[in-house]
Amino acid sequence: MKKYMLYSPVLLLVIVAALWLRHGSGENTALQTAIATQRAELAPPPPPDDRAAEVAENEARTLMENNTALRAELHSIEEATVSIQTETAALQKTIPPSLDTEITESFGRITDMGAEFGQYAKLISSDPEEMQQELKRRGLNADDLSDCVVKAFMKFATWAPEISAFEDNPAEIASLQSTALRETFALSDTQTQQAEAIIKAHFATMKTAGLTYPSHEAPGWRERRSASLTQLLWQLRPLIPANSKLTPNLTQIVNLGAGIETRTIAPAPGTSEPQMVQNFPRWPAVPWLPAKPGK
Repeated sequence: MKKYMLYSPVLLLVIVAALWLRHGSGENTALQTAIATQRAELAPPPPPDDRAAEVAENEARTLMENNTALRAELHSIEEATVSIQTETAALQKTIPPSLDTEITESFGRITDMGAEFGQYAKLISSDPEEMQQELKRRGLNADDLSDCVVKAFMKFATWAPEISAFEDNPAEIASLQSTALRETFALSDTQTQQAEAIIKAHFATMKTAGLTYPSHEAPGWRERRSASLTQLLWQLRPLIPANSKLTPNLTQIVNLGAGIETRTIAPAPGTSEPQMVQNFPRWPAVPWLPAKPGK
């Protein structure tokens, strides 16, 4: 019994040492963790991502280039706008004032439309020599005649609905037709003003009677309108040059508002199919001209 008592202090010392070592190990682990945390907090930030910086720089450069291009395009548009405004102002100065009051529509001034129709009437009614002179005046040659006539007719076909609407405003239709008469028959300013007054008064009466184009679906409209326009032709006769070869165009000028008509004509020789043609109304006939065969 006494023999075992000799080892008790040693055993106690071993136990104490083990407990101390265990405690020291825990403190060492805690200390290492604290040191690692401290190092992480004090460590410098990671270097920036070069690829992200490059992408951002490229985007900024692209935006600047696009902005520069847009500014250049805006500058070009501004210059073009100023140029158009300058040309428009110069063109307006060259256009003569209307014979009555200046009337403007979406297709341009009515007097300009009338003048173009008068030029068209003269061209299609001229003899070959006169046609050549007119084409030369326009800077064209004989080969351009057909193309010139077709383009002019297509333009009037486009204008047709607008011209038809003019008939319910006597001042507008009078401005159009009197300008066409002036261009076709070389009327003086005084004669043109007289024609405009006659047409204006007559279309006011026609509107009241329901004979303008907006009433064209009324029963007997064409027959009654033809009779009324015949009276208008008689009123205009003193202003038309005697024996003018262009006189047949009168019926188309006073009936411009009736639009483009489509009619069927006999088949051409060697064919069996009838032909469809479009033209301006050819009614009523000019009353003081001899009737054509078959009319």
